[in-house]
Amino acid sequence: MSPKSLLVAVAVGLSVLGFSQRASATPLTWNLVDVTFDDGGTATGSFVFDADTGIFSAISIVTSPDPALGRGATYGVPTGLGTDTFFDTITSFPPAGKDRLLFDLLAPMTNAGGLIGINLGMEIPDLETTCPDDPCVTPGPGTRFIETGSVASVVGVPEPSTLLLLGSGAVMLRRRLKRR
Repeated sequence: MSPKSLLVAVAVGLSVLGFSQRASATPLTWNLVDVTFDDGGTATGSFVFDADTGIFSAISIVTSPDPALGRGATYGVPTGLGTDTFFDTITSFPPAGKDRLLFDLLAPMTNAGGLIGINLGMEIPDLETTCPDDPCVTPGPGTRFIETGSVASVVGVPEPSTLLLLGSGAVMLRRRLKRR
């Protein structure tokens, strides 16, 4: 086999290997960005959302003290309820007496990442409260509403196999151009 044929065979093999790998989306970490409440308080932190399964996990959110209650809240539940546009920290019932943070988004979260604003003032109230009763359908005392904010996530760097494929393509192109 000539060197040229060997090089073409290797390039084709690498291409097939690179393209045949199944694309696997990784759940992304979404960070709260500039989330502020009507009392001047803030919420900071992050959570993981897997758009393929619709599951929230690794919730790590802290809110600054609420002047009415004199305390903030820490949300560290392992999983949360919601959808790709709705986030809620109540995961177990009865919720009476439990702190609750919930908000809805202007667009769905995907495994592609991005910046998505909180859908302020729409049907679902975006707020932090302490559930006054078991259904927790009405806000409790010291409820504060979210006035600004968004969630953001950044997609990771390409996999090594993708870089290998791009690199071998560049080498092939350079050699082809050199011959001309």
